[in-house]
Amino acid sequence: SIVCMLCGYYVIYQNKERNGAPHATSTHAWLGIAVMVSMVALGVVGGLVLHPDWGMDKTNTTVRWAHKVGARVVLFLAWCTAVMGLYSLVQQDYIKL
Repeated sequence: SIVCMLCGYYVIYQNKERNGAPHATSTHAWLGIAVMVSMVALGVVGGLVLHPDWGMDKTNTTVRWAHKVGARVVLFLAWCTAVMGLYSLVQQDYIKL
């Protein structure tokens, strides 16, 4: 999932460059950056700390709970970011959406 997210970021970045549009100028953009950073952080924590075979803290229920809740919050923010992007496509005309 992290690779897919980074590929999506690459496509967005190249599209902005090709069209001469400024980067990170909207709430949608900043929320998207926050979601990407959070996804990478959760992936690293999940892979290194919570791995069931060799994770450093695989039995810590507090860390596992925080990872689970954090992932759900990031997923919710990702959906919010996607909806904000759709709204920007229709120029704030919600009836078209």
